[in-house]
Amino acid sequence: MSAPVYIADDNPQNSALLQEALQTGGYAHEATRDISALVNALQEHQGGTVLLGASFSGMDALNVIPVLKQMAKKACVILVAEAVSVAYERQAREQGIFYHALPPQTSDDVKELQLVLSSAAAKQQQAQPRLWQRLSQAVVGSRA
Repeated sequence: MSAPVYIADDNPQNSALLQEALQTGGYAHEATRDISALVNALQEHQGGTVLLGASFSGMDALNVIPVLKQMAKKACVILVAEAVSVAYERQAREQGIFYHALPPQTSDDVKELQLVLSSAAAKQQQAQPRLWQRLSQAVVGSRA
């Protein structure tokens, strides 16, 4: 079973917009406001996609991103926040976000978010070794 898309945003209006956009796209999703529950879920699913608001669990996103990337290295973090400064976005990119999107207000915004989610899923799929690669490594490793 694949992991749901996690919504991590302290802003209830943005969280509702994201939930609506995910429902429209047919994505399984969970909203959370607790960083420890989010990290546990990401570790349980060995990765996943997080739609991270400007603040989460009472912390600024720039403080949350390194925690998520440290505790769940395979997670794709998509920062969903109103227009931010170039310096803020640069910092977020340096910390490893996958993408920065504005909260979806129009159908075009929803389409953009769905495209980004599709790209994140493809990236995570590529990061996982194929079964035959894992098997060949196991067989070669056992002969050494």
